[in-house]
Amino acid sequence: RAVPAASAAPVNCIQTRNRPGASKPVRAEPGRPMQPRHPPPSNNRESRNGSLMKRIFRSLLPLAVVAAAACAGPAANNSGGADGDDTAARLKAFNALLDEQWQYTLQDAPELATILGDYRYNDKVSDLSLEHVQAQLQKNQDFLKRFQAVDTRGFSEQDRLSQQLMVEQLQDAIRGTELKNEEMPLDQFNGFHLQAAQFVSVVPFDSTQHYEDYLARLHQMPKEVEQVIALCRAGEKDGLMPPKFLLHKVA
Repeated sequence: RAVPAASAAPVNCIQTRNRPGASKPVRAEPGRPMQPRHPPPSNNRESRNGSLMKRIFRSLLPLAVVAAAACAGPAANNSGGADGDDTAARLKAFNALLDEQWQYTLQDAPELATILGDYRYNDKVSDLSLEHVQAQLQKNQDFLKRFQAVDTRGFSEQDRLSQQLMVEQLQDAIRGTELKNEEMPLDQFNGFHLQAAQFVSVVPFDSTQHYEDYLARLHQMPKEVEQVIALCRAGEKDGLMPPKFLLHKVA
């Protein structure tokens, strides 16, 4: 019996988006839901796209919460003198680090950037290669060291929480890579084979350039397929294989 698709995650759980062509993210005001760039899908489309959107929003939510907190700006500091100046400088550096990590996330996941309305990478696709997995690991390790080194003395409660969330998220990402989660890229609910088909329903087609961008992405799909096959073969070599019963559901 067919398993019904998961319902789509609510759009207003995201507090961060970019304007088309903007060089820096434009973040929604706290408490104001982000409005979707396109009309809400009908019930049958929502059912088909639910698993893709739910997976994207689930992975994005911690970053979005941190980014929304950062956009609120530095909290007022009542202490004067050198201590107050030092806190303001450290907070400014922390917000710059948050923005740097967020920009890296958008560049590293161009499909996510497109969904959020940032079209700078609209003709790009994610690198799914084993080599890129290791590059991501090194990048996350570098970001983790920098976020752990942030001195949060004098920060507001929200800014301290932002630092803690970033540290925990990066630790989770590093742990996932160490466990070789990327070597099991396909299952009956998620994977490139499903996302490639669903993605067309969430990208913009408002101009000729948008169509050309999407065609450019289609031309890169064969390379992505080869990368996914390489991940599966690495998982087979390492004994990381889903149960046979579930693999039959992937086809």
